[in-house]
This record gives sequence, structure tokens and C-alpha cells, in this order.
Amino acid sequence: MVAGRFGLLVLAFSSVMLAGCPLRPEPGDNGSEPGTLSPQVQQAVDDVVARTQATFQALTSFVDGVSIDLEVGQDAIGQCPVVEADRQDGVVSIVLDYGDGCSNEAYDDSTVSGRILLSLAVLDEQSLSVVYEDFAVDDQTVVGGFSLELDREDFARRLTGDINITTSDLGSTDGTLDVEVRVATVTITVTTANLTLSDESDSFDVAIEGIVIKPKREDNGNFVPEAGTISFEIADDDDPSELLAIVIAFDAESPVDGTVQIKVGSLPPLEYKLPGF
Repeated sequence: MVAGRFGLLVLAFSSVMLAGCPLRPEPGDNGSEPGTLSPQVQQAVDDVVARTQATFQALTSFVDGVSIDLEVGQDAIGQCPVVEADRQDGVVSIVLDYGDGCSNEAYDDSTVSGRILLSLAVLDEQSLSVVYEDFAVDDQTVVGGFSLELDREDFARRLTGDINITTSDLGSTDGTLDVEVRVATVTITVTTANLTLSDESDSFDVAIEGIVIKPKREDNGNFVPEAGTISFEIADDDDPSELLAIVIAFDAESPVDGTVQIKVGSLPPLEYKLPGF
């Protein structure tokens, strides 16, 4: 989710066995044809992508609060969201108010509603707290928040710290991240992140590197990354004692046509099209 004129994507990998293990099946076993991803891997990739995209949307939702240099006490600015700031005792409180529902360019045709509360302790190494209050994109709600450090650099903002959110129908996201927001181009780069994505049925530990998101309509218009990787492991259905290492690699075509490269173990990468394209 994103604010005002700013915005802020997601994973895939194939399943087969580790090279050099003679007891593991050859490519094409585990329910897949040679040169294709098994149903197990496809499902895992789809789940991880959906959950990480929800995380990228959550990051984007409060970009306006850290990108705009507000003068404390000035009138509210913006329309979707309306942004207000107040300062007391070295703490700047920023409210991003999407009201009962509005649309902004980072969320395309979706309706964003609710509020996001930011608390920036300017005397305490720029520590930033982010809390969601009745926040939703269409009917998908987000609760929880972030605990971050904010570093201002010329035309960029650097955010490092912890995430703990729950998205309806997708489960929870917990972990640490390092994010750069480029103000002029509204580009969000997740430099690194280590996240646990959990719901009632399963859990994935994912490592993110170099993910680049440009959600504004005049750029990519979605939260699918145009660069970077998402890596995770799953237990092999054929041999639960074995783990399948999966890597999803994104490139400039990924936000356009949904194609990503999926690598399973030491096997060559395979092209895969994400759902919805």
C-alpha cells in the first residue's frame, strides 16, 4: 500500500532434487514433466509471492510520511492520503488519513481506507514507529506495524528495522528489513530482508536481496519487482527429510508479463509465469 504520490512486490522457484544425491528422483518426478516445475513448487512460489507482495504494499502505504518534508503545524496536505504532522517534546506525530476510502496512483484501481500513525523520535536517532489503524486496500486489511530507524539522504530515505504485520487471508509477516526509498522516482528498493511468512497451514522463511519496486502507474503499475531475488526452502513431498532450495529471480519483464526465473537446488533455472498475468 502506498501514500499520496508515492508508492512501493515477488517470488518463484522450481522443485527437484539436489545434484549428487543418487537416491533423489530425476527431474520430472514428483508430479512434474521434465523441464517444468512440480505442482508443489508452483504452489509454494505462488504463496510466497502473494505474501511478499502484501508486505511490499504495506511498505508503500506510508512512503508519503517519510518522503515529504512537512513543516510541523502546517495545514494538512495531500488528498489520498491527507497528511498531518504535530510535534511535542522531540516527537513528530504524522497521520496518513485515507478516510472511508480513496484511490491513489500507487494502488491503481484499488480503494485504500483507514489511517496510518507514524511517530518519529527526532532526538532519538530518528527512530520511527508505524502503526496501522483500520487500514485496508479494497477488502484486505492490515494490522500491526513497523519499528524502524530513519536515515535521510539527499533524495532518498533509508529505513532499517523490524516488521510485524498481519494481512487478512494471507497471514503474518515478521522479521527484519533494510529499505531505500528514492523520493524523486518513487522507487522502493528492499536491499535485504529476512522474513517469516506464516498462516494457519504453513510457514516460509524467506531471504530477500535487491528487490526493486516501482508501483506508480506510469512506471510498472504493480508491486511485482523488476530486479532482485527471493529465496526460501520447502520440504520435499517425496522425501520430507530433504529440503528444496528455491530462488525466484525478477527482471525488467517481470512486472510487464509476470515472468520470473525459478531455480530449484542446483538445477538450471526455469521460466515461470506468476498468477494474474
